[in-house]
This record gives sequence, structure tokens and C-alpha cells, in this order.
Amino acid sequence: MAQSDWLPRREQGLVDLLVKWVLWLVDTAKRTLFGWDETECEQAADKIKDFTNARETYEADKSPENRLAKDEAKAAALAAMRGFANTSVRFNPKMTDTDRLVLGIHPKDNSHTPKPKPTDHVDFTLSVDAQGHVVRSDFHISGSASRSKGPYHGAEARIWVLPLSESPPPGPHHPGWRSEVDTATPWEHQFDDDEIGKRLYITMRWENPSVGKGEDPESSKGPWSVIQSVVIA
Repeated sequence: MAQSDWLPRREQGLVDLLVKWVLWLVDTAKRTLFGWDETECEQAADKIKDFTNARETYEADKSPENRLAKDEAKAAALAAMRGFANTSVRFNPKMTDTDRLVLGIHPKDNSHTPKPKPTDHVDFTLSVDAQGHVVRSDFHISGSASRSKGPYHGAEARIWVLPLSESPPPGPHHPGWRSEVDTATPWEHQFDDDEIGKRLYITMRWENPSVGKGEDPESSKGPWSVIQSVVIA
């Protein structure tokens, strides 16, 4: 994952992590142990609480206004977490890697061990949550009974939303596709109100992190799966 790396992309996973953050940020013993600044802790905790409150309001009334307020509060919370992580967690000598893991920050891997180029296809099944306007893709290695991603870092999903009256999009190498990467099944995406009733096209492939500067990024990508589609509800 890129800049959002250690922060879960799926909102429920993020909410679960936020619970741990708030518990530690308001814990005076943790503040003393790690040498955290009280004001910085309170500011970060307040941003997180603002988001969780806005999310609860949106879940009770999924209006466009509440959705916007939730998204804005979420962005502010993520920015506060990234800032606090950079100033008080990542390079804090009073914290262990185990401490950082509790907050979702994994130790930096400096081994650069090459991983194999994916050769398997992705099998995936689509489902729609009409109430939340969410499309879910449960994915796994083609031909495997296991739901494990095996030796692969994650799956890249390329999506394209078109009106029902339009023809299907071209192959996955066309620049019109949007790409997202998920490191664990399922892939989920919440669509905007103006996309409801349109058709989502999606294809997926396995990927591993590139190794070395100047390496062809396609050398870490597997073959694309068959394009599937579903109507966004």
C-alpha cells in the first residue's frame, strides 16, 4: 500500500484500529512511558473522535450532507494519525516494534527479498450491498480451495463505471480504468450517489512489490482475470 499503507483502506478495519489509538492516546501511563506530548495526544484523539461521531451520524441517516461530513472528518483523522505516527511513534526510541504494531505500524523491512512474479489468476465473486451502495469482491487464487493470498502481496482491482446504455470498456491496459490494491480479501468499494444504477466493470490480478530501482513495474504483476460486471445499487 502507498501513502495510506499502514492505515486500513476498509472503513471497518480503520474503525477497529481507531479504538486502539484512542485508548493509548488518552492513557496517561502510556504518555509518560513513551514521552508523548499531552496536547498532541489530545488533538489527535479529538480528530479521531470527530470522525467516529460523524460516522455514527451518517450510519443513522445516510444523507449526502452526512456523507460529506463523515468523509471530511475521516480525512482530518487520517492526517492527524499520520502526523502523530511520524513525530511520536515511528522513530520513538522508547517504543518497541510490538508497541508500534498495536497502532498498526509495521517495522520497516530492509531485506528487499525478491518475491516471485505472480503466475496465477484471481478468482473473485461479486456481491452488492444496496443499502450502503457498496460492491464487494471476495477473491482468492484461481483453482485453490484456500482463501489465502498465498505468496502474493495483494490483488490489484481495476474498475470502470459506465451507464447501462454504453458498451463495455476496452481491455484492462486502457488508461480509463481506475486501480486499487487490497492486501486481503474482500475488496470493497463504496460508490457515490451519482453512480447508483450504473454498471461496474472490474478485473483483478495478483501483484508483489517491485524490487530495485528502475525495475519494470509489470514484472511484479500477474495475468488479468476475466472482466466481470454488476449493477451498482
